[in-house]
Amino acid sequence: MQRTERLISLGAALSLALAACGGGDDEASTTEAPPTTSGSSTSTTVMRVDCSVFPTAVFAGLGDEPVSDELAAELQAVLDTSAHGDGLTATLITPEGTWSGASGFATGDRAMSPDDQMAIGSVTKSIVAAQVMQLVEAGELSVEDSADGRLPPGLEFDTNAATIGDLLVMRSGIPDYVDALWTSLSTDKLRVWTPEEVLALVGTDRAGVGDNLSYSSTNSVLLGLIVEHVTGRPLGQVLPDGVLSGDATSA
Repeated sequence: MQRTERLISLGAALSLALAACGGGDDEASTTEAPPTTSGSSTSTTVMRVDCSVFPTAVFAGLGDEPVSDELAAELQAVLDTSAHGDGLTATLITPEGTWSGASGFATGDRAMSPDDQMAIGSVTKSIVAAQVMQLVEAGELSVEDSADGRLPPGLEFDTNAATIGDLLVMRSGIPDYVDALWTSLSTDKLRVWTPEEVLALVGTDRAGVGDNLSYSSTNSVLLGLIVEHVTGRPLGQVLPDGVLSGDATSA
């Protein structure tokens, strides 16, 4: 079990690598990894990286070979304990190998499978951001562009004079819409919201642009609209042909 906990801690360290951006090249920070099933926690040193360059070296050692059967059984036990009977899937990618597992049930009496599709949720943000950066690389956008100047004409929304870069790093000062959406999600689960309807839920208050990091889904909604306007295509068509195609040159 100690090896399992070490790998879980390593996974936590890798997930923190991007968050450790900033500071000097040799600067490091120490972070407490989440407690394991035994209740223990470990201190993980995460090297700070230059945010202008993707930290390739941090991820270069990851292995795609499956872990041993013994380790897979230990990881499955951790997942079963964490699931508390709910349907759950997980993947752990480390230098010592890759493992995927599932626990609980999907619907009725059908057991979950590691291949089950799940709602993508906020992972969408990373994909949309990557698509924006692909357009930047192609010269069709700049992170210095005014967000307002790149949105569809006629969209009445206060972008707080934020740039595309401000939206990408969650420093636009624009508040989130999620709290206002929860009531509808609880009472009208089948409603399909348009981006314009979602933006209409955003309050009028604005913080200083560029001042503070503030996680807001509104940023990603605006970036999605920018991608659609620049490409002239729905986001659902742009992504499969762009960053999800596996072709770095696609736009």
